[in-house]
Amino acid sequence: MSRLKVMDVSVIIPLFNRKGLIGYTLDSLRAEHHKDVSLEVIVVDDGSTDGAYGYVQQEYPWVKLYRNPKKGAPSARNFGLSIAQSEYVHFLDSDDLVESGFYLERLSVLYEDQSLGASYGPWLTFEGMGGFDLGRIRPAFKPYPLLDSLDSLIHLSNLLEGWYLHPSSLVFRKEKLKEVNGYNELLVINQDVDLLFRLLVHGLKIQSVPMPNSLVREHDYGRVGRVDKTDIAKMRAIYQLRNEFVETLEIKGLLSHKNKQALGGYCFYRFVEYYDSDRGLANDFYKLNQELYPDYKIKGGVILTLIAQIVGNRNAAVFKKYISK
Repeated sequence: MSRLKVMDVSVIIPLFNRKGLIGYTLDSLRAEHHKDVSLEVIVVDDGSTDGAYGYVQQEYPWVKLYRNPKKGAPSARNFGLSIAQSEYVHFLDSDDLVESGFYLERLSVLYEDQSLGASYGPWLTFEGMGGFDLGRIRPAFKPYPLLDSLDSLIHLSNLLEGWYLHPSSLVFRKEKLKEVNGYNELLVINQDVDLLFRLLVHGLKIQSVPMPNSLVREHDYGRVGRVDKTDIAKMRAIYQLRNEFVETLEIKGLLSHKNKQALGGYCFYRFVEYYDSDRGLANDFYKLNQELYPDYKIKGGVILTLIAQIVGNRNAAVFKKYISK
């Protein structure tokens, strides 16, 4: 694969009260780890109160640091996008990292094929509040495949099923992000899912590369995007967004049998997950499942399948939920 001598990318990092973690992220972006690539690192502070802004300002003078207080991570990312100088953009969270050489392969395929809107590769999830440690890797239940096809519809079906590309694994062509107006700043949850959905519906072509990894930190401290089972507002926002997906797919002529099955299966999973938290919301997900995929077959072994044949998927799922407690 031929490469230009130096390639460049803008790395956009929203920051809010991550003084204890942002250093690990920025250390992974030091120039010595990314030869033949020029990085414009943009950190957008959302109003940190733990000294994170001053820490970055003092310890990482090569970082472009801005304030965009009290507007949320999607707004911070859009702000970074509006000032990014590179043709290519990578969104990275302030607690995640990248392996050495992360950008070279991803940028190379984008430089060589102007029809591509993004490139992606694998990622690893690790636990802990320090640096990356192989001993703290959390094995992936179902790693996202490195697909050879550039067909956006394959990734779209995967996303609708609830199986999406982690945002840290993707490098985008900036113009493609601007064509869909970046992140939706009104959403309280699933902003990354929504962005990728709109890009794929818009026909985004994505190329995979085999390595290196982005490194996604798993922890409970300060995770704004996490959905607690008592946060009914966020759970309902997830439901509303899936209804909007259906409407968009219908308008675009993309509500295929495959996509109905994918989204319908996702809705059944949410019905089961939210059943104890909000029965009404859970039933709304079940109704959407029935509208999209009435022939859905419950998963869970021969016995559960037999029970479902007798009492139906809904009752079988509730039965399984209660006997597993």
